[in-house]
Parts: sequence; structure tokens; C-alpha cells
Amino acid sequence: KGTAAVLKAVETLRSHFDFDFRLLQGLDHEEALHVLKGCDLLLDQFVIGTHGVASIEAMAFGKPVVSYIKPEYLQKLPREFPIIPATQDDLADVVAALLAAPHTLHEIGRRSRAYVEKYHCADAIALQMRDIYEELLNGTGG
Repeated sequence: KGTAAVLKAVETLRSHFDFDFRLLQGLDHEEALHVLKGCDLLLDQFVIGTHGVASIEAMAFGKPVVSYIKPEYLQKLPREFPIIPATQDDLADVVAALLAAPHTLHEIGRRSRAYVEKYHCADAIALQMRDIYEELLNGTGG
């Protein structure tokens, strides 16, 4: 998922910023959630090009997320999609900008929580599934 790129970016950033970093590998789900709840920022993945469950869980805690999102996927997402896009090449620069303006993290985290509440709550997902089933039953689904 781009661990080498993350570790490289962290080493670059350490020469300019003082921060704690924790690699979330080999943790059970409960332990990972505990770490996410206490973090200020999640660096999720930088290969696949879409966000995953860890991003959604971090956003549910009101945490900003940086991840690689393919441009064609990004164009299809809601306007208020809060994940901060970065590639392996610009990851250090993107995170440096966030670390240089820590006051922005709270606002991004607030928007992240609102996004999860709007698009990932059980009611929203049930409505999306209903619409998909109706399209399939009506023969209008793709």
C-alpha cells in the first residue's frame, strides 16, 4: 500500500517537523481503532488509488486522511469528499503543508466526520442499495 513511500516521506519530514509517527501494521482491529482515535492525521495508502475502510474509520473519528486517489475516481466523488489526495512523489510536500498549518487539521477533520455521516451511515447505504435494486428490477441499471 505504499509503506516504503510513507516511511521515506516521514524521514524527509522529520528534518523539518517534530511529530510522532506510528505504522499501523500487525494490529488487531480494536487496537488499530484505538490508535486512529488518538491520531491527528492518517496516511492511508498510496498505490491502489481509492480509499479503504481505514480511511472511513479515521474520518468517522473526525480525523483528516491523506491518500492516493486516482484522478478519474476523484472526479466521480461528491464535491465535499474530504480526503487529501497525494501521490508517492508529492506525499512529503502534502503532509509538510498540513504540518505547517496544524489549525487546518481540525476543520478537515470536521468535514471528514460530516462526510462519513452523510455517505457512510447505515441509512445512506440502505437508500443507495434500494436505488440500485430498483434500477436492476426496472432494467435501467448499468
